Amino acid sequence: VIRSEGFNLWKEILPSLNAVCQQGPTE
Repeated sequence: VIRSEGFNLWKEILPSLNAVCQQGPTE
């Protein structure tokens, strides 16, 4: 069973990870 708390957090984190992946590492 997935906790809705963790799921909501995941839904907020995933888009951020996607953006970082598309941008590429900022260096």
